[in-house]
Amino acid sequence: MEISIHNKTEVFLSDLHLPCIHQEAYALAEKIIKDVNPHIIFLGGDIVDLASVSSWLHNPKEVSLRRELHNSRQWLYRLRDTFSRKTIYYLRGNHEDRIMHYIWKHAPELSDIDELSITKLLNLDQMKIQYLKQPIRIGKLWHFHGDETHLYNNAVNVALNVFRRLLNNVIMGHWHNCQAYYHRGVDRKTRGSWVNPCLCNSNDLAYDRFANW
Repeated sequence: MEISIHNKTEVFLSDLHLPCIHQEAYALAEKIIKDVNPHIIFLGGDIVDLASVSSWLHNPKEVSLRRELHNSRQWLYRLRDTFSRKTIYYLRGNHEDRIMHYIWKHAPELSDIDELSITKLLNLDQMKIQYLKQPIRIGKLWHFHGDETHLYNNAVNVALNVFRRLLNNVIMGHWHNCQAYYHRGVDRKTRGSWVNPCLCNSNDLAYDRFANW
């Protein structure tokens, strides 16, 4: 998918892992959005965590799908109310896919029930937030979540490795680190890849409290 735009600005946010959002980090991000006043707010995936339907072992007393969805909807409604005139795109991430994967594994008969899709569960259509299932190019910049690149989890320079794989301008999240790589080709054009830092609080993630983010 491609969107042709000219002379428009965008803010890219990713990996909030609601409800495990880092409040101070997001407060700064929100201030930047207000200062930049972009045309587009792009949610680059893993906005929700959905630990309750994760394949990882978890304590059901600590996580609740109903509560996770409720908190996520509340945050999205607040985002839409705060930036009511902005175009908002929401690209799927591997955590958004958890609902679908859980149904495929445990209740495949329910896989064609539209009301169980992430767009319906989060009320995205009602909020006029466009959900994207595939990477998209906006102007000259490709937007990925990051898991689509199939890099190993122990990759060190993600931005460099992503550029070598895609050979194009790309921004993504997923890796929870801030990286950038620039390349000037024989055509004397500079291209690059950018990895966006996360906006979640690792102390609240029961499965990875000692992460190096």
